[in-house]
Formats: sequence, structure tokens, C-alpha cells
Amino acid sequence: MNYKLMKSLQDIYLNYQYHPEAMGCGDKGTTHSYIEYYQQLLEPYREVATDILEIGVAPGALSLRMWEEYFFNASIYGIDIQEYYDNITKYNNDRIKIDIGNATKKEDIDRLYLYNTFDFILDDGSHSLRDQLMSFEYLFPKVNPGGIYIIEDIQEYYEPAIADIFRNLHPNVDIVDRRHIKGRYDDIIITIRKDK
Repeated sequence: MNYKLMKSLQDIYLNYQYHPEAMGCGDKGTTHSYIEYYQQLLEPYREVATDILEIGVAPGALSLRMWEEYFFNASIYGIDIQEYYDNITKYNNDRIKIDIGNATKKEDIDRLYLYNTFDFILDDGSHSLRDQLMSFEYLFPKVNPGGIYIIEDIQEYYEPAIADIFRNLHPNVDIVDRRHIKGRYDDIIITIRKDK
């Protein structure tokens, strides 16, 4: 592959931003302001990541299709609690694998990913604090050493109580507050890096 010709995440995102089914991907850079941050954070993983998982697929599976194009050596997994009107599992291919299940239930995680590990996990699920914490408890052990776990769209964020809940998850927690960019109340990302 000619690495000089590789598209940036921003360029890849632009292909999906105004796609007719953009609900599942367009929100990362239109409603929210995450793409620029992800571009910097995930660049070191682009060539080496082999398995990534996103919680919350949404119609069109556009976010997964964006990750498939960006992480060109990775298998892309998605989990959602429903098929939606467009039957999201129809987007499965040799690199994308979408499963219907609940990322807050250990039995579903074990059923789907008992033997899997991931370089990158992104929680874009219900955005409920309780659900985010439960998914983290079940899935963070599946992050490979040196990998990243991200929680998007932190609702009802206020200091110090909610901040302390996230800071206590792991020693390597970064709280990335991007609310000032678009004035969105939930433009906050939690990034947890697993030690190598």
C-alpha cells in the first residue's frame, strides 16, 4: 500500500458525513467534534490494529464502514441491541462483523466475544452512565496491552462527582472536554489506555 496516498480519518469521514444513512457515523464530526481528536489519538494504531469493537452501530453501520476504511488491517466488530429498520447485520462482510446483543450483559459479551481481544473499543451505545460503567467492566479486560478504550457522549457531566467516577476506573484515564467547540453539553470523551 502507498502510505503517502492514504486518506486521513477526516477525509474518510467526509465520504460518510452527508451520506443518506449518516445517523450512525455523521454524528462523530457533525453533531459532535470527535474526528479531529480521533485522527491524532488513533494514528499510531492505524497500521497495527487487528481487531476493533464499537458498541452502538445504528442504521447504515457507517461508523463501522469508516473504521474499516481507516484501520485497513483490522477486523471491525459492532454490537447493538437491535437490528433497526435497515437490518444492520446485512453490512457484515469479510472484515465487518455486526452482532445483536447487549454490551451491558456479561452473558452476551461471553456469547459473542469470549475468545476475542481488541486493540480499540469505542462505546457509543446508550450513553447512560450505568451502561457505560457496566460495559467497561465487562469489556476493558478484553483490551490488548497498549490498547485504548473510549467512551463517547458523556451525559450529565459535572465536576467533581462524575469526573471522579471516571477517574477511578483506571490510572490511565483522560477526560477530553470538547464542549467549547460546538456548545454541545455531551461533547466529552473518556479515554482509557491499557498499559503495555
